[in-house]
Parts: sequence; structure tokens; C-alpha cells
Amino acid sequence: MNDTNAHQYTHSQAADDARFEARCDLRHIARVRALAGRSWRCEECGEEYGADWVAAWGRQCHVECNGWLEEVTR
Repeated sequence: MNDTNAHQYTHSQAADDARFEARCDLRHIARVRALAGRSWRCEECGEEYGADWVAAWGRQCHVECNGWLEEVTR
């Protein structure tokens, strides 16, 4: 691979990486919006969590408890 092709590959890879990151960010934003205003409570310790926690970590409680979260209906 000559220097010109190496530069084109690097530029192309950087553009692909930027598109991938943007798609991931958009998916995360959509997930947080879908969960907004909802809350979850751990079935074992009773700790409550908001949409930010569930979007980032799923429905598992913190490491020390390791219980599962159930949605709180109000």
C-alpha cells in the first residue's frame, strides 16, 4: 500500500467511525426518551432507579445487590 492509499484508508476509516458513533448516540437518545418519566424498583433491596440507569445498565440492580428491577406503575 503506498502513502496515498494509506491516507485514503485512514480518512475513510475515520468517517466510518464517526458515522458509527453518531448512530450509537442516536439509538441511546431514542432509548432514553422512550424510558423518560418511568422508574424501576429492585425486587430484592427496594432501591429505585430512573430512566438513565436503565438505559445505561439495563434492569439489573447495582453490583452489591445484583437483583432485578421491576417497573413501578404509578
